[in-house]
Amino acid sequence: MSKTEPKWEQVRNEAAAILAEHADKLGVKTIDSVNHYLDHEEYEMAVEGLCLDLLSLDDAEVDWPRCVSLASVVGLDKVSVFDSEFWSKLSAKVAS
Repeated sequence: MSKTEPKWEQVRNEAAAILAEHADKLGVKTIDSVNHYLDHEEYEMAVEGLCLDLLSLDDAEVDWPRCVSLASVVGLDKVSVFDSEFWSKLSAKVAS
């Protein structure tokens, strides 16, 4: 593993922890999708999907700086998978 690659096990654990913290507010589809992406080591897809669904909840209990940090680690600040406006939406949420 190169020095610039994220520690994938930590990424996986952090995404799973955020998912678990909000599982009661998220639908089964979100939980299944995020777990599927994590199981297949598609961390960018897992994190972006999770964050997008958390954004749709408009939940003040979300630790947005934590989500931003995780999204940045997997490179979503440079390239998104599902939503071309992902980074601006997440950044705006943190700024609000």
